[in-house]
Amino acid sequence: ASSAVVSGGLFAGYVAIQLSTLLLASAAQQRDVQTRHVDSTAVTLSELVKLLISLVGIAATERVMLRGLLRAVRQSLLTPSLLRVALPALLYTVQNNVIYSSLARVDAVTFQITYQLKLAASVLASRLLLGKPVSAGRWASVGLLTAGVVLVQLSLRAEDEAALGGGAEDEQAELLDEVAKGERRRSRAIGICGVLAACGCSGLAGAAMEALLKEERSSLPRRNLQVSAVSLLLATAHMLSSDAQRLWRGGLLQGYSPLTYAMVCFDSTG
Repeated sequence: ASSAVVSGGLFAGYVAIQLSTLLLASAAQQRDVQTRHVDSTAVTLSELVKLLISLVGIAATERVMLRGLLRAVRQSLLTPSLLRVALPALLYTVQNNVIYSSLARVDAVTFQITYQLKLAASVLASRLLLGKPVSAGRWASVGLLTAGVVLVQLSLRAEDEAALGGGAEDEQAELLDEVAKGERRRSRAIGICGVLAACGCSGLAGAAMEALLKEERSSLPRRNLQVSAVSLLLATAHMLSSDAQRLWRGGLLQGYSPLTYAMVCFDSTG
């Protein structure tokens, strides 16, 4: 009974962190693009915090001090097996970047509803990549979840179309109004596609990590250290390649507010 309570508490904490991260990220993304933080820097800082958390986890689980921690880092990072975490690290990095980009295009409710499809992606990835059996009841749950997300999206689209209805009085204003409506529809469609891509990345990365943990005897904190280290390198490379000029003008932490820092911290612990 006590283990069930602990498991329930951990799950509730995980859900709370996920929802808090979503709401904070959505609020941060609603700021004007000129004053908003650079998304790639948030992903990079999040991976840096994850790396530090992994180091703390290693120190706590292996009960080592600085010298032992350095030895564990050397053993974890200076090994050929590090290349095996490149795929999940890449998928997690892409997922995080796509999530921030999508939140700038869709509202938090639409994102959260659509993002539940990551559960379906996880089931499919586990079945196809790991060969894990899936019960009929679970397939039925995935089907109902997918159908529910589709129905909600259709309802939200109808509401959005109704909100966009009504035309301007003169011809020029009506033309500008149609252009604005078209841009909004395209932006929302791109955002939805981004959420779906994030769901796919989440499912594939989860299956890849599960396979790695089963095949090798490396502890979870050490494996997390490897993934976060590679993800940090990939996120930094993406940040420098896509936003170098903006970072040069405004600095790494431009547009950051207490809300943004809280978002990064919650994302790192989630």
